[in-house]
Amino acid sequence: MMRKYRQQRNAAGRKTAAYSAAAAKKSRMGRLCAVIFLAVCAGAGSTVPSWAGQAVVEDQAELLNREELAELEEQAEELAKDTGYDIMLITTDDAEGKEAVDYAEDFYMDHKTTLDGAAYLIDMDNREIYVATSGDMRFLLDDDRIDEILDDAYDCVSEERYGDGFAVMLEDTQRFAEEGILEGAYTRDVETGKIERYQKPKSISPMGFFVALAGGIGAAALFFGVTVGRYKLKLGKYSYSYRDHSEVKLSRKEDLFLNRIVTHRHIPKNPPSENHGGGGHMSSGSSVHMGSGGNSFGGGGRKF
Repeated sequence: MMRKYRQQRNAAGRKTAAYSAAAAKKSRMGRLCAVIFLAVCAGAGSTVPSWAGQAVVEDQAELLNREELAELEEQAEELAKDTGYDIMLITTDDAEGKEAVDYAEDFYMDHKTTLDGAAYLIDMDNREIYVATSGDMRFLLDDDRIDEILDDAYDCVSEERYGDGFAVMLEDTQRFAEEGILEGAYTRDVETGKIERYQKPKSISPMGFFVALAGGIGAAALFFGVTVGRYKLKLGKYSYSYRDHSEVKLSRKEDLFLNRIVTHRHIPKNPPSENHGGGGHMSSGSSVHMGSGGNSFGGGGRKF
């Protein structure tokens, strides 16, 4: 009698321990899901781009004083944070035998964290101001905007006010970033004539995010409940015997090549005209070329 009692007590103890372990595991999973949910919600409500770029300021030619360096670093960091693009300011008095365009593009590719960004160069060796643009910055700073940046910086640099020159270029870029990429923005490769039109990234509003999240959680809960009810599963104890309920069927399939059809399409050298209503500003387009590292670069320069 006592032996039977001890067996029942041990069985009850094991059952209680199993329930406790299952409850603890369920609690941990619940806390983990809550943490993930809160992190996702915080990310969705944040206004700061998670892909924020970096700011690089290198005064190799020693044209800037400490105060100018500090102010330009702060200005470049703010622009990089607002746009998510890499922003680089460089001065050099030794272009290593390169043209200003090649020096600026090589520097960008050597220091980038993203393909979206720009390098602003004051080249004392070639006596040239150059702005190299990459990625989405090619669409933001089209040819007209590049010319405006160079026009505004030219007087400062020619008068040896190099810090002011960089500051003006960054201010212009900040203003253009606030205005956004112009309607109809495109790039045209100067060598091949290939046209690439800007495609605005798709985004979801915070309300849409929460609606989609709630819908997904509801659908998952419904599926789980229906499955448990249909098979009358006992959580923590159910084990599916895949050996008894599975089979393998092999079939043979062959592909026979018959012929090949090649279609050729002409790429226009000039962008096709389109009618855009609303009276907004239209992009002049960006002239681009294959530059450093095989990357597509836009931009332009001005001798001083």
